[in-house]
Amino acid sequence: GMRILIMVGAFSETFGREKFFFFDCGTGIAWGYTPNKHSLCSVGASVSHLLEPNVTFFDVKTSLHRKYTGYFVSRITILENFSISPVAYASFQHTYREIVFGSLFEYQYYRNRISNRFAAGGGLYYRWADALIVCATVQWENIRLGLSYDLNFSSLTRASKARGGFEISLYYIFKKPSVRKAGHEPCPFEVM
Repeated sequence: GMRILIMVGAFSETFGREKFFFFDCGTGIAWGYTPNKHSLCSVGASVSHLLEPNVTFFDVKTSLHRKYTGYFVSRITILENFSISPVAYASFQHTYREIVFGSLFEYQYYRNRISNRFAAGGGLYYRWADALIVCATVQWENIRLGLSYDLNFSSLTRASKARGGFEISLYYIFKKPSVRKAGHEPCPFEVM
């Protein structure tokens, strides 16, 4: 059958404060290098929660600890239409850490330098002491679809029964054709 729950009256939960406000900030730096239109390299680092604000409704101090993050991403063309994209990511916050590294292998096809890009690939990543991540991607023009599965083997295995987690991602990549110098504008028919 169907159940209907009607709650009347005030809730009995009480907090030390009914509302709170805090200011926080972070900083970061990134560097990128693109030797040609099919290869790239990027590294970056950031620090979040520089002020370590108090983030609780209760009268006890509960700080949001600083978070340190670093990454390395690259795409290296190994054959005319094949590339490998090694990745490394690390994040540390108080006693917690996450370290992920791996690579995506991808086939790419370009009809011309502006349009009809197709790419498909697969990858394997390792999240330190936690999971193996298997992924597949497909891209047409500016739309990219990704599917991944985390095969968990850490202490969470008892709860997850090693079933892991399935994720889906959808990207839209904003691009404008670049004009490097006058007289070399892209043909309007290539842009459509």
